[in-house]
Amino acid sequence: MSLFPLTTIVNLLALAASLWLGFYIVTRSPRSSYSWIASLTLWSLMGFFLHNTLAINAPQGSGAAWLRRGVIVALPLWFHLSLLLRTAPVGARRGTPIPPAGRWGIALAYSLGFFFVATSAFVPGLLTRAGNGVAIYTSGQGAGPLYPLFVLFLGLVGFLSVLNLWQGRQQARTPLLRDRFTPLLAATVFACLGSMYTGLGVWLRLDLPTLPGDTAMAGGVVLLGYAVARYNALIEGRALERDFLYAAGAVGLLTIFYLLGTMLLYQKGHVSFLTLILVVVIAVSSHSLYDGVRATLDWLFYHGRFRQLRANLRGFAREANHIQALPDRLRSVLSELCRTLHIQKGFLALRQGDAFIVEATQKANLVGQTFPLPILTATDIGEMNNTPDLPDMALLVPLYASGAQMGALVLGPPETGQSYSEEDLDLMDELADQIAATIHSLRQQEENARAINEMVSDFRNRERILQQQVQAMLVERQEGGGLTLEGIGEEDFLRFVEDGLRRLHDYACLGEHALAQLAVVNQRLGSRPHGLVTHIDRGKALNEVLLQALHKLRPEGPLPDGRSIPPREWYPFIILYDSYMRDDSNRDVMSKLFISEGTFNRTRRRALRAVAKALREMEQDARGTAMR
Repeated sequence: MSLFPLTTIVNLLALAASLWLGFYIVTRSPRSSYSWIASLTLWSLMGFFLHNTLAINAPQGSGAAWLRRGVIVALPLWFHLSLLLRTAPVGARRGTPIPPAGRWGIALAYSLGFFFVATSAFVPGLLTRAGNGVAIYTSGQGAGPLYPLFVLFLGLVGFLSVLNLWQGRQQARTPLLRDRFTPLLAATVFACLGSMYTGLGVWLRLDLPTLPGDTAMAGGVVLLGYAVARYNALIEGRALERDFLYAAGAVGLLTIFYLLGTMLLYQKGHVSFLTLILVVVIAVSSHSLYDGVRATLDWLFYHGRFRQLRANLRGFAREANHIQALPDRLRSVLSELCRTLHIQKGFLALRQGDAFIVEATQKANLVGQTFPLPILTATDIGEMNNTPDLPDMALLVPLYASGAQMGALVLGPPETGQSYSEEDLDLMDELADQIAATIHSLRQQEENARAINEMVSDFRNRERILQQQVQAMLVERQEGGGLTLEGIGEEDFLRFVEDGLRRLHDYACLGEHALAQLAVVNQRLGSRPHGLVTHIDRGKALNEVLLQALHKLRPEGPLPDGRSIPPREWYPFIILYDSYMRDDSNRDVMSKLFISEGTFNRTRRRALRAVAKALREMEQDARGTAMR
């Protein structure tokens, strides 16, 4: 493949990757300052890749040369990010403030960056494409009088960013934490090498292809985005790999689908190359922000409790994308632990009944092997000296949750052949608590997922049955039969009444409700002045009928004030009236009556049955009156 299409593909992919990674980081951790700085860094570098793509394929659009200045803004942002990540909290370590020298360095970096951006508007050729050059070579890009200063600034900022991350890696207390700095350091090195390659080539007017520099910059962008997302996941205690791959796959596949269709139009000459780039940008942006747009629209179209329910269900669905099964998560934890601490082998067993069963292994005992309780039962971390049942193991780490041992982590000796140090034992003690909490959390998540699935399935079945009954009644209405109570069971009629109370203030919806065809509603409409009866009039009549049935529950006497606990005979009426007429939350009603949730639910069910029975009796009386 020639340099022309290959350079285009690299820059186009880097453009899409930097845009999506910026959205991914900031949508997963919107309250993190370094998430926003990392996203701004990626988006500013997106301008660099966008300029390269346009300069190669649409050189006549030289007005977009200002996009290349995005790399200038990225330099102080990347330096700022390196200082924040160096001092950010990780695990049990608290973050430390940026020292005064670092704060002055950040201010100076931003000042110089904006200086170069400003002067590029008045110095011809600074970081812009030369008139007759070839865009895929560094000699085809011009440099103004201040360009040597910019290259020095580029080298200095890159060196300081690498130094910050290197010091952060050296100051990490454990190998596990040091491992988190490795991709950040590699991303910075890649970006520095790529930018210096291109910068020196432009400055010295060398006839070098821009592809190596663009590729190194693209690699730095991808590594930076993944490393910051991984860093956020570590600090916030959530899984990353499955969610990252799922989000990348979803957005990537949809973007490729749109891109292929646009490329066909581009090959036919129906659209320009700029349109193709816009399709990529719009596809990535729209699908990355889809959940945020839905959450915003929920504020417009749904009331408080339903808005919160939808948000919780979306959050649960997003978490379900990356919740691993317990054996998979344990294998990942054990493999990462052995790799990071250079341990030869080990296994992780969980207690089930009167035995421990191996759930994950690393070059050790087979999965599914069982051990009697005495072998792996322990109260504290202890070394194992040639235990007959575990001859090659060196350390037993018990896993406790809620005061009981739920499992055991058994490890072989380190690859160095030495014994575990006190520092290693302290780390194991900390990891044991984290692993036990992970196991407990995963088991709870699986149980919650089963419960939610059952609740949603039951709700959908009941809703489907209710809709079928409503449709059947509407058919009867169209045929002139109206709503009859003889063929409706007590539970079904109770659901109709409860649904009507929920929609008590929505006259339009009540007008199309199945209960709107009751004879008692027609009787209420007949007592009004003659004229056109709309479905809204019928909804108002149903509202009055439901309130009349509800007030049958009200005891004699004035309504109790809110300064004392009402008598018990008022509980059924207050629960339904406050819940449906005043739209109070269940918790507010329970607090008002000083009753438990169980008492509230039982009283509410009895009150609904009483209102439904009263409505049946009112309907029978209305039908009897109509027949006379």
